[in-house]
Amino acid sequence: MSIMRSDSRTEADIRSLTMRMSILSRSDGSAQFSFGDLKALGAVTGPAEVRIRDEKPTEAFVDVIVVPVCGLPGA
Repeated sequence: MSIMRSDSRTEADIRSLTMRMSILSRSDGSAQFSFGDLKALGAVTGPAEVRIRDEKPTEAFVDVIVVPVCGLPGA
């Protein structure tokens, strides 16, 4: 007997998998990953100009922004 999931898949069905690269024109690199209804988009931009007094050549900064498709962030 097969069990139907809420997205109409049976227990043996897998979600579709899609990956696309370089989809954003204003970034140095970008990729989109989708697994069924779940989607994630990532982009890399830089380098940014740093004032000489703030420069730390052995360190890097990563800024991560998470934006939900709907609803409020963190809700």
